[in-house]
Amino acid sequence: MADSLHTLEVVFIGKLNLRNKMIKLKQLLNEETILVRRVDSKAVETFLKKYPKVKQIMTTLAQKNTDLMRGYKAFLKFKDKQEDYFAGRPEQTTSATFGSKTFYKYDWNNLKGHWPEVYQYIYTLRYGGLDGAKVESIKEAKSDYEVYHKSYTSAINAAKAYAEKKGYEINDDDSFRQIGMGPRKPSEGKTNKFSIELSKDGKVQRKKLQIQVYGMKNSYELNAYIQ
Repeated sequence: MADSLHTLEVVFIGKLNLRNKMIKLKQLLNEETILVRRVDSKAVETFLKKYPKVKQIMTTLAQKNTDLMRGYKAFLKFKDKQEDYFAGRPEQTTSATFGSKTFYKYDWNNLKGHWPEVYQYIYTLRYGGLDGAKVESIKEAKSDYEVYHKSYTSAINAAKAYAEKKGYEINDDDSFRQIGMGPRKPSEGKTNKFSIELSKDGKVQRKKLQIQVYGMKNSYELNAYIQ
C-alpha cells in the first residue's frame, strides 16, 4: 500500500512539474511574440500624425512580414540606416571614442513604449490582436473612417465624410484646386498630402482637413485628421 501511494505521489509531482514547465514555455513564447504588454492606440495615433512617414514605412514592413518580430527587426535596420527620413529632430554629438554622430529625437508625449509600441500598433491594425498584449481603444481609433481603400477616390471621399461627420463643411473650390487639379493618384510607396479649408456654421475655420493617402500595391491607406 505504501509503495502504491509513493508511486502515485511521484506521478502527481511529475505531472505538476510538467504543467509548470508548460506554463513557463507559454509565457516565454508570449514574450517572443509581442513587443509590449500594453498599446495605447490614442497616444500612438497622435505620434503618427506628427510623423506620418513612420507609419508609411512600418505599414509596408508589416505587409511584407507576417511575423511581428521579423518585421520589427526590419524596421530597426531601416531606422539605423535612414532615420533622417522620419523627420525627427537631429542633434549632433561628438566624443573622443565615437567621433561625431547624429541622433534623432521625437515628441513621444504620453507614448511610453516608443518604437516597439508604435510598430505593434501598426501590426495589430493589419493582423488583429496579439496573445498576451492589451490593445486599448484600437477599434475606436479605426471607427472614425475606413483606413484601407480599393480606390483613390474612395479614400478621398472617406476623408471628406470624416470631416463632415465632425460637423465641418468642406470648401469645394479649395478641394477641387488641390485634389481635382492636383497630383495623380499615388503610386506604390508614395503619398499625396492635402490641407483642405473648412468652415463651420458659415465661418472659415483656422483648422483644416489634413489628408494623406499612401499608395500600396493593390490599395490605398488613408490618414485623415483635423488640425
